[in-house]
Amino acid sequence: EEVLPNLHSDTDYPCDLVGNWNTWYGEQDQAVHLWRFSGGYPALTDCMNKLKQNKEYLEFREERSKMLLSRRNQLLLEFSFWNEPLPRVGPNIYELRTYKLKVNQSFLSHVVGAVTRAAWGC
Repeated sequence: EEVLPNLHSDTDYPCDLVGNWNTWYGEQDQAVHLWRFSGGYPALTDCMNKLKQNKEYLEFREERSKMLLSRRNQLLLEFSFWNEPLPRVGPNIYELRTYKLKVNQSFLSHVVGAVTRAAWGC
């Protein structure tokens, strides 16, 4: 019970818990946790590597797994035209949306070209 609050307050982990909640609609008996990793993917990698070495966290994770039916993680990027989410004092109601975006042909050509140039060292 004290493991996660201790991790949240430890400045050695480059992440902040923005919010957590349980769902009322859609998938039932689901808990959602929204984390912000300051420093992008390198910060995420750093945090995950530190957690793999944290004995207290690993014991907590083992106990927690006995209560879970399934677990899923997602890496999400915010839309640039919306403000960054900030923690708020509750109670609050949120709507969690997922969008599957279509990649237009010009964008795809740009990405393929950039990957090709990187692969060939251009």
